Amino acid sequence: MAAAFGKKRKAAAVGAAEAVKIVRDDAESLEVVLSIGSEEMEAARQEALVALSSDLKVAGFRAGKVPAGVAEKHLDPSKMLEKQLDIAVKTASTSFLRAQDGKFIGIPQVEVTKFVPGEMAEWTLKVDKFPTIKLADYKKLKVKKPAEGQPLSTDEVVETLVAASKVPVPESMVMAHVQQMLQQIAQDLQFQQKTMADFIAQEGVATEAELIEQKIKPAALKQAQFGLVLNALADQLQITVSDEELEKQLTQLKQHYGSAEIAGVLDEPRVQEDIRGRLRIDKVVGELMQPYLHLAPKPTAKTEETKAEKPASATKTAKTSPKASKTKQK
Repeated sequence: MAAAFGKKRKAAAVGAAEAVKIVRDDAESLEVVLSIGSEEMEAARQEALVALSSDLKVAGFRAGKVPAGVAEKHLDPSKMLEKQLDIAVKTASTSFLRAQDGKFIGIPQVEVTKFVPGEMAEWTLKVDKFPTIKLADYKKLKVKKPAEGQPLSTDEVVETLVAASKVPVPESMVMAHVQQMLQQIAQDLQFQQKTMADFIAQEGVATEAELIEQKIKPAALKQAQFGLVLNALADQLQITVSDEELEKQLTQLKQHYGSAEIAGVLDEPRVQEDIRGRLRIDKVVGELMQPYLHLAPKPTAKTEETKAEKPASATKTAKTSPKASKTKQK
């Protein structure tokens, strides 16, 4: 049965997207039918045109400098419509979710049900809600002191916070991480010119199902727990990322990659939200680590001088010498 909007929820029409029907709206998830009209479709068409013509080559024009009217005549109409719909749906969905009272996790599931080019689009949006996290006091964790000379591990501090807190993880979120990890493994294997069978044997399991259940899923659960607990702590500390901070990061990334195609990807709303989220996590990790930095103080100049005066042991020399390294690799 469809759930109605509560009194605190915003009106059905949010930004450019109109909520046509609420299919589900409870503590676990939101499922809603969204719709946009000709104005939003035209804006998406213009963005699609810019994105697809960024590396288009047309005689008499430099790549990326082809006028929109000329570029459109040289683009595949089917690819143009596909890109237009993709941009329209992602932009409107992102705006809708950002305007809601609740918080959402994972990648929204989208199923387009109606599309009339130039006129309208309608789709079903499903997304999980952020579960209720009961955080332990992050300043009073029992963090183990690292071995002398070793740095303080961020992962160990976050793991300690997870263990001391109550962190329920939706199964859909775990499986989303599983799929991301499988995709990354497949890319790595392709680069190494190896097969999934090679990787399965390397991990000491018999089948891909065992690989997922015994190896990948536990790692995916850990990733999900890390993300949930850090976002909950960021909320508690009211940590945000300003538009100026986001723009600075986007500019740095565009300069680093120097690609018109990458620049186009970075301009997508969903990608920018992901980058904003990562910047927020960086900030909260810094706050989380602050109470425990004294456990692994940075070496003083005097300590460094003392180390330099001491002759290296035979064992350390063997480990660090080029000859020893080459021998070990054989």
